[in-house]
Amino acid sequence: MTVTGNLEEIGESSALVLTENRVALGTKVVIRCKTRELKGVVESCTRDEGLGYFVEIGLDSECHWSQRWFAPQHLWSYSKLSA
Repeated sequence: MTVTGNLEEIGESSALVLTENRVALGTKVVIRCKTRELKGVVESCTRDEGLGYFVEIGLDSECHWSQRWFAPQHLWSYSKLSA
């Protein structure tokens, strides 16, 4: 089954995807981003009344994301400033 979603957050070991469909906990998933694939397991699926389902995915240890190979257009980059 293929589910289309919007990548909301991405980190080294997890991703958050917004979708219209509920995805069961423990489901093995593949996230396709450009030419890369991230594999993981659904850790939570929370319904938002107006938006849909926020699906949190724990990425497999061999599939860690890196900003070097893919950065979403809305990714914020920041530096901590010292006072």
